[in-house]
Amino acid sequence: MGNVSKPVTICIALVVGILTPVSTALAAGTIPPSRVATSTPGTGTATITWAAATSATAYQARVLIGSVPIKTSASLPASARTYTFTGLEYKVPIKLQVRSLYGTWSTYGDTDPITPVAASPSTPDPATVSVLADKKIKAEWTLPSSDGGSPIASYSIQLLKGSEPTGEPITSTALQIEMDTADTTSSYSVTIAAINSAGMKSSPSEPSAPIAAKKQAVATVDLSPGAPSGGGGGAPSSGGGGGTPSSGNSPATNTEKAPTTKSPEINQSTQVVSPVPGIPAYTKVIKVRTRVTGKTLVTLSKLTVLKGSTTNIALSSSSKKYCQQTGTTVKSLKAGTCLIKVTVTSKSGVKKSRTVKLISR
Repeated sequence: MGNVSKPVTICIALVVGILTPVSTALAAGTIPPSRVATSTPGTGTATITWAAATSATAYQARVLIGSVPIKTSASLPASARTYTFTGLEYKVPIKLQVRSLYGTWSTYGDTDPITPVAASPSTPDPATVSVLADKKIKAEWTLPSSDGGSPIASYSIQLLKGSEPTGEPITSTALQIEMDTADTTSSYSVTIAAINSAGMKSSPSEPSAPIAAKKQAVATVDLSPGAPSGGGGGAPSSGGGGGTPSSGNSPATNTEKAPTTKSPEINQSTQVVSPVPGIPAYTKVIKVRTRVTGKTLVTLSKLTVLKGSTTNIALSSSSKKYCQQTGTTVKSLKAGTCLIKVTVTSKSGVKKSRTVKLISR
């Protein structure tokens, strides 16, 4: 009987010894393969992607600076193949990792290091330039539509004389700047480039509308400047000398010219005649959302409108993002410069045109 029990004891020990290590190996997760890290400029984010690990029931990702984990995801489902970390610093190298769960977590698998960077701000809209005094102008502009993922820190302003840069760019942290010019007769404009706190610089804006740094007098303009004011240069008299219009001769003088009543709308702002060579523009400074009527535009153009004449108002295509034309009325949409061509056609078909410039602020 004693000899029978010994083989049984040895058999049980062998079975236990074989099964134990096999069960432990199957319970460990495997490192997810094909690990890749990417980062889109200007977002402060980094994304890790991976392929499926064998029999994985969950995943977990983390991001490290050097060997120190700074962000770790929650447990991700078995279907997950990507994870994005947000709120990361720019210009700091990082490494992303991912591991899988199957019974127990695997070790982390690394990606190649990457460095999140900011993007350049979007290009600013053209500035609005006005004259403060002889040889002194003021440029104003608005924030660009995108800061590139980092707050705007400053602007680089380049003064142009004609189409050529003059002097070195000037830096401003505000949305405006005052600048000196060399003379009062040349055509000046500016370009604006935005720089964010990450040091990324936008491309320069389109040049502002050209302007000469010559301060003009304030003036109000009659609808038909230059037209005769009446007989003998003064008010019509009650008798003799043609002071009183006759009933049997030519039509009264007042029917041969446009009304001379001053427009209340013109009296509310400054009207400046631009002396820039080759640009016969007449300027009116208005507030944003202001409507300017066709009558006012004709007045600003200083074109004579005689009886039987017709007028036409045309907004330039480059101005449509700042102004909107409805019939003969132009409405300011946002701060900027709008160019409107005013054409007067006489009864005989002769056309005369001038350009009116509206600067809205």
